Amino acid sequence: MSVSLSSLGSLTLTAANNVSLSIRPPASVATARTITFFEPDADAVIAYIEKSVVAVAAASVTLTTIQSGSLISITKGAGTITITLPSPTSGLEYDFVQAGAVFAQITRIDAGAGLLFGSWINTVGGTLTGATTAGVGARFYNFTAVSVIGDGVRFVSDGTYWYARGMIGVAAGASFT
Repeated sequence: MSVSLSSLGSLTLTAANNVSLSIRPPASVATARTITFFEPDADAVIAYIEKSVVAVAAASVTLTTIQSGSLISITKGAGTITITLPSPTSGLEYDFVQAGAVFAQITRIDAGAGLLFGSWINTVGGTLTGATTAGVGARFYNFTAVSVIGDGVRFVSDGTYWYARGMIGVAAGASFT
């Protein structure tokens, strides 16, 4: 198999039997794009994933697999919103960040019942503290009503579970439930 990349960004794959696949970018590219190649069980699968920023403000949202790799920018209002992850699929990943002023809103990231494992830490007053799921699957990672701008968490999946690693700036700024 040969691979060629043109100066205009077109990618061409050519197999031994001269069957080829060409991928070219759109005329206008507003966001970064990644093409990932997998070879499970010798069958080639091509995943085209658009990297972008997903803004979440006052309404609950459900993320899609095509949004994998995106930064989820949360600007808070009042009340509680839920961001629902897709079913665990190997290689999916999302980065979440509190990007707006806090107005007593709780943001829940829903990984599915019992499918979330992970931890978060903070360094309030120079002391390192945090929490973990302690080996018990949770459903939600919560940015609490006292979380602050810059608090963040990264979710990755192995195809069975979701794993979260967070960093927060205030005590009690996050929780697992």
